[in-house]
Amino acid sequence: MGRALDAAELLEAMTEGFRQLAKGAWKIPLRLTIEMPAHEGAALFMPSYCESLEAAGMKLVTVMNGNPAKNLPLIHSKYLYVSAGTGEILSLMDAEFLTALRTAVVSALVTDVLGKSGARTMAVFGTGVQAWSHVEVFTKVFAIGEVLVFGQTPELSEQFAERVERQLRKPSRRSILNELKRAEIICTCTTNATPLFELRDLSTNVHINAIGAYRPHTREIASDVMAQAI
Repeated sequence: MGRALDAAELLEAMTEGFRQLAKGAWKIPLRLTIEMPAHEGAALFMPSYCESLEAAGMKLVTVMNGNPAKNLPLIHSKYLYVSAGTGEILSLMDAEFLTALRTAVVSALVTDVLGKSGARTMAVFGTGVQAWSHVEVFTKVFAIGEVLVFGQTPELSEQFAERVERQLRKPSRRSILNELKRAEIICTCTTNATPLFELRDLSTNVHINAIGAYRPHTREIASDVMAQAI
């Protein structure tokens, strides 16, 4: 599926999708989250319907924080696509890949709209699927010249940076917080419960795509950063 999708075409399609959303063409209820504390996880259900496409679907995601210790993925996800006319199941897709790609393309769209498409240096927090998809999409649709990596451990950061250089042919390296001011774009792709950085760590006109935290008790962005956000 990845070989059939082009990042620039997806960016154009996502732009049109948001236009249709603004016109009220989509029905998207609030996400339903079922906590599973006994297993350090949660299940998330996200349905949607578009009348003009005569299509409906639902994404099911499980986030199990204990999985990495078991050598299992943190996230499992599937997307069920159905005909709104007959109710037939048309497709069952790998939503992990789709979600990662979709999220990165939305971040790229926002980055472009807010005037940071000419940025040369990006920083990414995290070394998982979302972090990779953001770096992959951003290096394809923008003129990114360097990728600064902030992972949970030096080893994970170095492995990620090596992968960026090997597969995307972009200079990349493990970074430390006092280098963050060099970044013109920051993508935070973690499930951190505490902020990743403070306002003093950032350059004046940096653009931040914060996509990781999704629960009330998790946060990637500090209060002083939020207070200065546009």
